[in-house]
Order: sequence, then structure tokens, then C-alpha cells
Amino acid sequence: MFLTWSSVLVTFGAGLLLFLSPGLSHLASTILIFVGISLLFGLFSTAG
Repeated sequence: MFLTWSSVLVTFGAGLLLFLSPGLSHLASTILIFVGISLLFGLFSTAG
């Protein structure tokens, strides 16, 4: 369970870093953030 939460945090962190750095593509960060959100929903649906 802890591993899943840490992977969600890493995904969000990478998305934020990509989003904040001007040289990198915003598409990649958007994809990472959506992946993090879907991972969160998956966690809540399995936990709840």
C-alpha cells in the first residue's frame, strides 16, 4: 500500500517538475498529472 502511495507522489512530483520547467513539454506533464489522478482514484476505489 505504501509503495502505491509513494508512486502516486512521485508521479505528481514529476508532473509538477515538468510543468514548472519552461524547456520541457507541457503535454508530458499533463499526461503525468492525469496518470497520478487516475492512480489516486484507483487507490480510493480499492480502499473504499
